[in-house]
Amino acid sequence: MGNSISQQAVFEKCLHMLDIADYRHPYADTGAKKLLTGNMILLMVEAQLHQRDGLWQISENLRAREDWQELLDLDPVHASSLYRKLETLPREVLQELCLAILQRIEACHREKDGIPDLGKLHIVDASTITLPKIAGEWAYCSKTENSIKIHLRYVVADEKTGYPGDFVLSTGAVSDQAGALDLVIDPDATYVFDRGYLNYSLYYNWVTRKSKFTARVKANSKLKVIQEREVAEEASIVRDADVELVDPKMKEAYTRCVWWSTRMTKAKSIVS
Repeated sequence: MGNSISQQAVFEKCLHMLDIADYRHPYADTGAKKLLTGNMILLMVEAQLHQRDGLWQISENLRAREDWQELLDLDPVHASSLYRKLETLPREVLQELCLAILQRIEACHREKDGIPDLGKLHIVDASTITLPKIAGEWAYCSKTENSIKIHLRYVVADEKTGYPGDFVLSTGAVSDQAGALDLVIDPDATYVFDRGYLNYSLYYNWVTRKSKFTARVKANSKLKVIQEREVAEEASIVRDADVELVDPKMKEAYTRCVWWSTRMTKAKSIVS
C-alpha cells in the first residue's frame, strides 16, 4: 500500500482548503491575541470528526500535538478559554461557511450522470434535534418539547458519490412535507421520500410539474389500478402497475404513477 494516503494527511488537506485558520471576525475577535474565530471553528470541526467528548478533551488534544498547533498557528489553550470563545462564536459565519462548502462540493460533482438508467437521485429526509427546556425556548414546539428540524436533500451523484445538496432549517413543529417544498426544485433529478412525506396534494403538484419522484405509501392508500404488467418470478418486485390517485382535497385524479410492491420489504411505492 505504498500509494496510500494517511487519514491525518487527508484531514489536514481538507482543513487547508477551508482557508479560515487566520480569519479574524471584526467584532468577535476584538482584542483577541491568539484564539481567533477561524482557528476556533477548525478546532470544533476536528472535535466533531473525532467525536471528542468535551472542551477539556479538545484542549488536551491540542496541547499534546505539536503538528496540530503548527497547522492552526495556535499555542495550547485552556478549556475555559475555549468555552468563552464558543459563547461568542458568530453563528452567521458558520452558516456562510456551510453554504460555501456545499456550493464547492456541488461544483465538483455537477457533471456526473447519476445512477445508470435512473440519473441523479435526490433523497429528501428530515432530522429532529431536541433542545434544552430553558435555553431552547426560542424553538418552542409544545409544552414538553423544544426542537429544531433539519430538512436535507442528499444527492446521489453516481454509484460511489453522495453529498448534502441543500437544506432547510425550521423548528420541530414544521412538518416534513412543508420542509420539502423548497428542496424539490431540480426537474432532471428523481426524488426519493419515505412515508413521512405522504401528501396527495404534494404528489399532484409534483406530477403536474412533471417532477420525477418515488415515495412509499401506506397499506390503506386508495389506489385504482389502470394497467398491470407481468413481473418475473425471480424479480424483487412482485407487482408493477399504473395507478390512479385522487387528491382528497382537490378531488383531482392523476394517473402518471407506477405502483411497485417489493418482495424483500413488502413496501409499496409510488413512482411518477
